[in-house]
Amino acid sequence: MFLFLVSACLAITMAYWVAKLFRSGPEQFWTGLIAVVLPWGFVANLLSVSHALTPIGWLVIQIVLLSLIVWIRRRLNLPTYPLATPAIPRIGLNLLPTAILLLAIVFVFALGVIQDVAQPLRLGDEMGYHGPRVIYWIGNGSIFPFDTHNDRQNVFGYQGELAFLWSVLFTRSELIGSLVFGLAGPLSAIGVFLVARKTRASVLLALLLTTLYICTPLVFAHLGGLKPEIWFTLYLLGAIWWTLQAIESDVASDRRSAFFLAGLFSILAVATKFNALAFAPFLLVAPWVVRGRREPLNDSLAVASGLIGGGLVCGLILLFTFNLVREGGIMGSKEMQALHASEPSVRQVRTHLARLPLLLLDLPSIPSASLRSTLELTGRDYLRFVDADQNLPMEKKDAWPGAFVVAVRPTAGRFSLAGVLALLTLLAGFASILIESVRTFPSIRISRYNVAFICVATMMGAVVIMVRWMTHSGLPDRFLIPCVACLVAISPAYFPLSGRVLVVAVAVVVSLYSGLPEMIATTSRMQLQPITLDQVEGPFAGAMAELPQSARVLLFSSQHAPEYGLFGPRDGFPRRVIPWGKQPFNAIQFQTFLAENQITHILFENPEASYFGWGPSLDLRPFLFWLKSQPTFKSIELAGQNVKLFATVEAANLTKETGRPPRLVSGVPGSLPLATVDPNLRPNVGLDGGRFSSPWPIENLGKEEAAFLWLGSGQTEGFQFRVWSQSGRSVSISMKVSAGPSRSEGNRTVAVTRKEDERSQTQTFVASGRLTFPVPLNVGWNSFVVSAVEQPNVGAMTNGDSRHLIVGLHEILITAK
Repeated sequence: MFLFLVSACLAITMAYWVAKLFRSGPEQFWTGLIAVVLPWGFVANLLSVSHALTPIGWLVIQIVLLSLIVWIRRRLNLPTYPLATPAIPRIGLNLLPTAILLLAIVFVFALGVIQDVAQPLRLGDEMGYHGPRVIYWIGNGSIFPFDTHNDRQNVFGYQGELAFLWSVLFTRSELIGSLVFGLAGPLSAIGVFLVARKTRASVLLALLLTTLYICTPLVFAHLGGLKPEIWFTLYLLGAIWWTLQAIESDVASDRRSAFFLAGLFSILAVATKFNALAFAPFLLVAPWVVRGRREPLNDSLAVASGLIGGGLVCGLILLFTFNLVREGGIMGSKEMQALHASEPSVRQVRTHLARLPLLLLDLPSIPSASLRSTLELTGRDYLRFVDADQNLPMEKKDAWPGAFVVAVRPTAGRFSLAGVLALLTLLAGFASILIESVRTFPSIRISRYNVAFICVATMMGAVVIMVRWMTHSGLPDRFLIPCVACLVAISPAYFPLSGRVLVVAVAVVVSLYSGLPEMIATTSRMQLQPITLDQVEGPFAGAMAELPQSARVLLFSSQHAPEYGLFGPRDGFPRRVIPWGKQPFNAIQFQTFLAENQITHILFENPEASYFGWGPSLDLRPFLFWLKSQPTFKSIELAGQNVKLFATVEAANLTKETGRPPRLVSGVPGSLPLATVDPNLRPNVGLDGGRFSSPWPIENLGKEEAAFLWLGSGQTEGFQFRVWSQSGRSVSISMKVSAGPSRSEGNRTVAVTRKEDERSQTQTFVASGRLTFPVPLNVGWNSFVVSAVEQPNVGAMTNGDSRHLIVGLHEILITAK
């Protein structure tokens, strides 16, 4: 942690000296940001040459870069300016709304921080793509391509994940990595504010637009986790701001510097998401078509310098080179691109464009079921009218990539009123460009705001038209976050001054009124209802219980395997996981690989074959046959799992670590314990504070009742928790239970199942009672599920509650037998 603080101080110092080279506060913000984020890729790539991606190596390069900046500043005698300070609003009519908006913004970001603290990485791409690639880089000491089962870990841009890499490399803490990664949220909010101010919006209007942006459901959903959409938004906003700054500048040197920085931010956006390549070419053309152009050639050269220089420094050009050599294309193999890209046809373009308004028209609240049905029917009629109601190639309702369905929710789930404003800005921008083009034809000249608009519209067109519509992957919804943010930010340029503050204020109030309760409820659910063990450990749950923290695991898996949990993120990523990749079996090569990498365990997600999103599958049976014939390897049985685990004889005979794991607690959830450990057992037995789950949030029925949970039907609607034991022992799990209203008969059966061996015990009661189950605890972790056996025979409750309320559960207590 100390070295991370040193590295952070060096980064801040570098940002300080770079920012002081510029006059205004916005310029200092953007250049200070560049001074922090641009070296991430440079340092990581430079250290990767010698597999020296370590904290010490990172610090050495940082010190060299900082020394170089100070030397250049003194050598060239560059002028420096004092850092700008935010203007404090004077007492007046705007003071109260400004304070309220700032509090609302801070509150939303605080909810995002609580989510990061409450839950680890949990989504599919985070577990199988974004998260693992970073830990593989740290294990390899290099971000250069490596053999893997998931090509996306090598091929796609990585600028977004570098914030996570930097912090985890130094701290080995997922929480700190997530918090640093989450800084993109407040930084992008500042970016929206600054771009709005660039369109001559007042401070109050710019704050209103910023609040509207952060209240967008998809933005809030991406404040946590490890998907890079918000970093992408930040870089795109930077490119737009510097483009506007360059066009309005009258000094040639300042204009070229601004165009250069616009190119830098553009290339950072491309390095985060390849679809940003769409607007980079227009940025080169912008100096030639803008109204009042001055030196278009020099300005275009400045943009090109930013694009090329940024591509070299952040490592994007090197990544493109790797992709070209290894995959045959700068953005991956043809097969890979064909899977992610849409089929080029008139029908596809028409269908995607027709769906876009339905995606953006996401009203904050529609409580009336009949009105929602009417709107859904209207949407389907609209698609039928424009001949865009048929599924496109590959679109299937129940399988990836999913099928587009016109669905209106009771509350907004995508863009809320920010989407409506973005759609209106989109229409207004196209109308403005059309008018300017007609007026200035044939020598077309457009305003600076329309230059920014075309950059955003080009980017949006590339996402909507060229990317396959993948509803199961949240596309193009999340890919449109940067476009919506930029359209919201530049919207003041397209609407008259009179009344727009009032209209946006009403939109913000409605968005906050309808959105904040859902945000608070989501955050509360994350605290009281954490993700399930299956979401974190997936198919590897049984294997992870057998892997010591010092294991070096060779992994055979398919492309979508969630291998992130294998590294042991809760324990500081102690395990080393080495993916085999796609190479067929060769006995000599395989044996050499095992020896060179000092493999202790070999893990097969599927003992038959590994399957990939594109390309042929890999037959794994020869690998298993060879391992079974080797006396130096031993198969470890995993109950109820298709996963196969082998270990060297020495590793298999090692005693599991019995040291007390971190975050061991006496009750879960910590804020409202439903399950607790008897004080006499606590020195040697504890509960996993981050690995419990329930079918719905745990309730608080008052001081006497305390925590309470309704159990549904079966294990999927049961209460899961993990118990750690220092040694093998027998304990009793007792609980207070009562019959729920979803079944007319009074008798109920409760089952306690230990997941490691799927052994269940059941007991029956009538009306209410206390049940006690004697269970054995093995050394280490033991996973249990408390569930109700019976099925419901009563429908929804009179209050509309449609949950299966079979058994009321209170006071789970683990005591010595």
